[in-house]
Order: sequence, then C-alpha cells, then structure tokens
Amino acid sequence: MRSNIIGVLTFCLALVALTSAGTANAQERSIEDDLARYWSADREMPVIAGDRLYVTEKRIELNVHGGILPNDAFFTGYPIGLTAGYHFDSIWGIELLADYNGLMSDSELTTFLTKNGAGIRKNVDLGDQQVFRTDLVAAFSPLYGKWSFQTYKISHFDLFFLAGAGIVVVDEPEFDGLDPKPEPVTAVHPEGLLGGGFRFFVTDWVAVRLDARWHLYPSFDGAKAPAVVTLGASFFTPQL
Repeated sequence: MRSNIIGVLTFCLALVALTSAGTANAQERSIEDDLARYWSADREMPVIAGDRLYVTEKRIELNVHGGILPNDAFFTGYPIGLTAGYHFDSIWGIELLADYNGLMSDSELTTFLTKNGAGIRKNVDLGDQQVFRTDLVAAFSPLYGKWSFQTYKISHFDLFFLAGAGIVVVDEPEFDGLDPKPEPVTAVHPEGLLGGGFRFFVTDWVAVRLDARWHLYPSFDGAKAPAVVTLGASFFTPQL
C-alpha cells in the first residue's frame, strides 16, 4: 500500500515538473518572439503625426507685417512690409519680400551724443540709415505640428527657414576728402539674408506669422548685419 502511494506521489511530482518546464519554455519563446518583432528591421512603425490639417501646397501666401530692427547702436527701426509667396509643395516655396524701414527712433546713445555738445550730426556721423529693402527668398518648411495653451486651444504650426538675396536702399554719408558732407546721399547695396520663423494657423486661409531675419550688406564703413523681427498676418488663396 505504501509503495503504491509513493508511486502515485512520484508520478504527480514528475507531471508537475514537466508542466512547469513546458510553461517556462513557452514563456521564453514568447519573450524571444516579442524581442524579434521589436528589433526586426521589417516591422511597421505607426504613423503618429498624421496628415496636415492645413495644407499650403500650390497656394499663394500674402503676408502683411510690422516689426523691429533691434541691433543698431544708434537707431531703432520699425519696418513695415509685405511678402508674397508661392508654395510649390508642403516643404518648398519662394517669396518676394519688400520692407519700408524709414520709421526710426534714436537710441539713448544717439540722444547723448547729439545733445551734449559733442558736435555729432546723426544723419551723417552715425553711419547709414536703412530706408527700403526687397529680397527674393527661398523658403524651406521641414517641420509641422500642434501646440496648445493648457487645455483651451490647440493650434497647428509650421516651422520654416529662409535664405535669399536682394537689395537695400540706405541714406549714408558722402565724403569730401576725410570729412562727411552735411547731407547724406541715397545708395543701393546688394544684400543676403538668412532667417526662420513660425506660422500659426488660425483657419485654413489665415495664419499668424513670426519671422526673424539677419541681413548682410556692404556699407561705406564695413559690412553691416542688421537683425529684423516681424509679426504679421498671412492670407492664403485656394489651391491653384
């Protein structure tokens, strides 16, 4: 009787051991399969971003903007202008930029130099003053996405980069020997530009646009690199 009981117990223990080993092997194979699927080069990645809600492809963009020219030591400029552009697709576009830069205020340094008996004539002794510029610009928009203010509003945006060339019209001193004449003269210089910005869509045909540009042009006293920051409204036509 005792031997029968021992035999039954031995059989049960062997059955439990075999079942546990099979379960462990199955779990090990499952983990190996999961790892193989995860690290496989052929696995499909889910698309997270989805399609653009607001499409710029084959559309004309008209932008009205105003801003500030902040990095001149003697003057602070307030450019106003227009930009007309065409988007070949969702990434590449071309723009024609025109800015009027004649609105300026004196910096504290200019006020000090002209009002403290230094004999400084701000229209000829403090370098040139930018009046107008126009540039042909290539636009590259590689990124788009969404942003939200807490939970109140979700907005779609594009990030873009700019590069181009054009001309700038300036009032600059005219020299008689080493001394500047009393009145400035108008001159035209070639210039290049680099920049970037964001386009925040309000509707399918209206967007708020923020630009930051750096212009580079030769002047009578060396190269100048003014920065321009503008904020404006863009209006899009239907697809052509």
